[in-house]
Amino acid sequence: REGAAPPRSASVRTTGAYNDGAWHHLALRRGDGRLTLFVDGTQVSAADVPGTVSRNSPFGVHVGQRLDSRAHFTGAIDEVSVYERALSDAEVGGLRTGDVPVTRDTVVRLPMDRVRGSN
Repeated sequence: REGAAPPRSASVRTTGAYNDGAWHHLALRRGDGRLTLFVDGTQVSAADVPGTVSRNSPFGVHVGQRLDSRAHFTGAIDEVSVYERALSDAEVGGLRTGDVPVTRDTVVRLPMDRVRGSN
C-alpha cells in the first residue's frame, strides 16, 4: 500500500527445554504495550511491542513458524484460541486447567480435534 508504514514485529522466547514427552500449555498475551509468553501458567518472557492491533487493520499471526518461514516448530499444536481482549494472569492460568470456558470474547477457536495431514 502506498504510504503505509512497514510491518513491525515483536517476538518472545524461552530458553527452557520442553521436550520431556509431556504436553505443555503456552499462552501469548498482547496488552498494555507488552507481548508476554506464559508456559504452564507461568510468565517466562515479555517484550515491549509497538503499535496497536485492530479488527479494521490487517495483521498476521504466525503459529509454529517465524515470520520469514525460516524456522518451524517441531511437535504438536492443539487448542489454539484468539480472544478479543488481553486475558488476566488468572484467566491465562484457567486456560491451562480448562477452567475458562469459550465465551463471546473468543474470536477464533481451533480445537484441532480432527486435523489430518501428511508430509
